[in-house]
Amino acid sequence: MNDALKDKRFLFGFLFLFLFVQFLALIISIYYIPQNIQLTIVNDNPNSVWNAVFIVGYIIFFSLVILILKKFFKKQNYLIVIEFLAFFGGISLIFSLVLPMLLSYIATLYLLLIKYSFRKETIYTKWYNNILLAIAIAGAGSIMGLSLGLVPVIILLLLLAIYDIISVFYTKHMITLANMIIKKKISLIFNYEN
Repeated sequence: MNDALKDKRFLFGFLFLFLFVQFLALIISIYYIPQNIQLTIVNDNPNSVWNAVFIVGYIIFFSLVILILKKFFKKQNYLIVIEFLAFFGGISLIFSLVLPMLLSYIATLYLLLIKYSFRKETIYTKWYNNILLAIAIAGAGSIMGLSLGLVPVIILLLLLAIYDIISVFYTKHMITLANMIIKKKISLIFNYEN
């Protein structure tokens, strides 16, 4: 297969995932807006800038915890626990839109059981993981989006951009984290078979 065709398949694959996440997030948001559901972060005021600051602080803290755990646990199996919790939270949130809470947990556990039963990487397992990750991101992202006002969202994006620049180009710990995830084959990043 020539490189131009591979590039097009890659681009369309990720475009599909992007649109899939946006579509699911819109459905979740439309469902939760009338219920006035919001995640209490620092305080109940969605326009408080401290909510955005806390989220970025939480991301930095969590990154540091993972890097510290890396020093003590060479096999890095704790990444599988983190992956499981991230998937479980986001996916069960989406199932809870149409199912009672207990059934949404059971359905989520079933999907994750399938995921962890097939550890051999194939194009199908990669796409299964990508779809599960897209569902989890849509669930978690929509609730976070409903919990923040416009100014905190702008501040959050600015702080995340600054953090990304520092963590990739200066401290380089984001590269270390990405390499850990890739090496352990954790599905916290989208993966595409070329």
